[in-house]
Amino acid sequence: MPVEPLAGKIVLTTNNYFAKRDGPIAEIDSGEMTVPQYLGAHLPTSRVVRAFNHIDAAQIVTDGTPRGTPDRRALAYAGDDDEAKQLTADLYEAFGFDVVDAGGLADAWRLDVDQPTFVVRQNREQLVANLARAERHLVAA
Repeated sequence: MPVEPLAGKIVLTTNNYFAKRDGPIAEIDSGEMTVPQYLGAHLPTSRVVRAFNHIDAAQIVTDGTPRGTPDRRALAYAGDDDEAKQLTADLYEAFGFDVVDAGGLADAWRLDVDQPTFVVRQNREQLVANLARAERHLVAA
């Protein structure tokens, strides 16, 4: 991924790490970094937010509903830059999803592949509960 064209930009990362596909990444496996922190280290002058990684891509355009819809689907994001997080929240709302702030990039593991938040249709209350239920799984060195 090119660094210079993204300097100063907000980067929404939808990446999910699969060691079998991507090869092992020691910093992620050990818990030293989350997936978006790893990207952020590569893009040090960008403002990285993890977003849209825990919904099937096709559902982004089919599952959104107007605000106030009962049992409206919720999506979470994680980031360290308040302006970038607000942009993400505004996008989620514009696409028809309730918004949940999952914390900083260090907390983004709660949206990982093996977590109860991943690719599950959930409303705001369920997503908040699933974020709290998440358990970090590290690979021993």
